[in-house]
Amino acid sequence: MKRIFFTAFCFLLITVLSHSADYSSDKKVNELDNQSGTTAYLLGADGVDTDKVVKIPIASGVDTALGVNVGLAGAIVTNGGALGTPSSGTLSGCYGLPASGVGSTTTLNETTAANDSGGYIIGLYDEFDNSSNTNVQGVVKDLDTTITKATVYTTGYTTDADPYTIAKTANKKVEVIEITPHTSSVSLQMSETNAVDGDRVVLVNVGATACDMADITGQQELTSTKTIAQYETVVLAYATDRWVEEGGKQTSEAFSSIELGGGTLEIPNGTSDVALANGGEIHLNTTDEQLSVHSAADGEISGEAALSLIQHKTWSFDPKAVCDGAVDRLFLMTLGDDAIEGITIDEWKVSFEADPTTEADLDLKYADAFIGVANAAVIDVLDTTTGTSTEDTDTNINSGNVIANGKVLYLEFGTAYTEANHQIIFELWYHAEED
Repeated sequence: MKRIFFTAFCFLLITVLSHSADYSSDKKVNELDNQSGTTAYLLGADGVDTDKVVKIPIASGVDTALGVNVGLAGAIVTNGGALGTPSSGTLSGCYGLPASGVGSTTTLNETTAANDSGGYIIGLYDEFDNSSNTNVQGVVKDLDTTITKATVYTTGYTTDADPYTIAKTANKKVEVIEITPHTSSVSLQMSETNAVDGDRVVLVNVGATACDMADITGQQELTSTKTIAQYETVVLAYATDRWVEEGGKQTSEAFSSIELGGGTLEIPNGTSDVALANGGEIHLNTTDEQLSVHSAADGEISGEAALSLIQHKTWSFDPKAVCDGAVDRLFLMTLGDDAIEGITIDEWKVSFEADPTTEADLDLKYADAFIGVANAAVIDVLDTTTGTSTEDTDTNINSGNVIANGKVLYLEFGTAYTEANHQIIFELWYHAEED
């Protein structure tokens, strides 16, 4: 039995060694062999089932990895479709990408349209501040648009009409507009055509004749009317559907000092009150005509306080005692250094302490001096009815006209008052003129 088993084992070993020697002499396992001249075998041997052999076609007589070479289209085959073959030894000549999956674009060097170009199929990650596109074509277009808008564009206008309307060029963020007026004091108006928020124009008068530009509510907001002489400029920025003068209204977190020269400073203002939280804050209520300030907490005032722009004065007197004197007048005040530009009277009131039997025949007047009351003029008639009278419309008081600095104010009875034991209070509200 042992002899039979040993004899069988030796026979089997000789058979296996014989086949191994035959395979290794013909084909090499896990290597490419070019002996056939047209096909390299990755695995397998002659006589092995062909569906288990990986064949890679190659050019005749040329060793090459994966069989990719000049003139051998379809060298790498995937699902029956060719990935492409370079026309030279570099990738630069390989344009044969398939159309499937890349829209209508067929090649990398396509330039037919924005959505049919090589750049359209090359993707980019969306991390840009000024572009939301995700392909090279779109991002480069956004960059080009931004460069175009940022370029300072210069154009010229010769102003013949008055007023003269100027429109900026479309799609230009910054534009220098040269003005050449033919007629003195031509009025310039900026059109909102082609204007978007953030646009800026610099108006330059390059002519020898001056032109003007005035504030137009809702269209062009200027601090005052500008006279633009030769080579002078006005800079406007478009914001919230109107052109706004740059440099005319400025804000800042803090200044150690502000030098405006002959200019003006606009403080925060509005038609109602606002809460002031910190010392030094200031606000003008244009309806109540009062200036509010925050005075911190280190003095008599702790927090906010209001300063009225309208001044108030009162005088109380016995009407009979006044008329018992040398003249039937009560002198009130002189308009002096606190009203250099004069005053406008906003309101007045007269009242007895009780309804008298005899009403007052009384006028408010001004003159050049108390002595002699030269150039006297009636400001308003104050005659009482049931012991009172009042006027709260400034245009009805001195016809709304300013009473000049240096004038004296006084009350004068048209008829001397004789009823005893009465008291009259006269109240006056006015504001000093600024110019």
